[in-house]
Amino acid sequence: MCRWCLKIELLLNAHINRACKNGVYRKPCEYCCAFLFTWRSLHSRGTMLPTSVSESSALQLEAMELGAPHLEENQLLQVLLKHCRKTRRHECLSRFAMGVLLVVTLGIFCFVRIIPQDNYSIRKDVESTEYVSEYAAAARQAEPRTMKDEKPRAHLTSPSPPESTSSPCAEKLNHSRNILKWEAHEGDAYTHGFKYEERDRALIVPQDGFYSLYLQITYRKPQSFSCKSNTIHFIVEVVKRSDSYSNQDTEVMTTHDWMPCDPKYRKSVPSYGVYQLNKKDKLMVRVSEPDLVDLSNERLTYFGALLTN
Repeated sequence: MCRWCLKIELLLNAHINRACKNGVYRKPCEYCCAFLFTWRSLHSRGTMLPTSVSESSALQLEAMELGAPHLEENQLLQVLLKHCRKTRRHECLSRFAMGVLLVVTLGIFCFVRIIPQDNYSIRKDVESTEYVSEYAAAARQAEPRTMKDEKPRAHLTSPSPPESTSSPCAEKLNHSRNILKWEAHEGDAYTHGFKYEERDRALIVPQDGFYSLYLQITYRKPQSFSCKSNTIHFIVEVVKRSDSYSNQDTEVMTTHDWMPCDPKYRKSVPSYGVYQLNKKDKLMVRVSEPDLVDLSNERLTYFGALLTN
């Protein structure tokens, strides 16, 4: 420690002794702490005083450093205290800024970690939907132009909604069992080798064998639909009715899914599989929440079958 630091500390001790002698303070006052803090800060920056200057002159030079020359000792200490408080405010602001920066960085890290997982889930849904869509498109392109030496195949689409109703599905569903009605001849639809039965809304299998079944049901929430929660859960089933089982319905293919209760949201539920079927088996599509099925476009909701062997 240099001699000027010693002189300043002697002056500081004298001030403390006077305060304690008068009974004003029991410990060093905040003026002393501020003075000592500011002096050491200035000394660490290389501020040097002439060798002929006294303790009072040193205080006046400190005041000049702070922009307040010709002050008494107590006034000088008040100036130093203000400077100390200002420094502490700057430190608090710096720490607050560092805390905010840390929170923002942590939030960005969590966002980067979570969003790719959601995107992966969405991408998987899109890929599965595209796979079934491509399969259906290939089935449409492979529609036979002649009846000779062609395997049985069928592609059913959603019927056009009636113009008299705002709901594209209300009048096209069998609400007693939630069995979907299909278009079998218009547009992209065809039934080569199969037969579509309007009464039961069923696709009749022409012969025994293994069949590839594909299905896509698209859901959307109309404005008039009231949700019981923030999400809507639904079940899509392909059921089989066979003469050998006393006309009882048997589940062949089942899919569970959900979507947010949002009118702007639309959810396509694809499914695909190969199953062994018998001649005259009836295939039907049963859905939960039938009022939410989007039948406005034949490319959104469809059902098909193809004999594989």
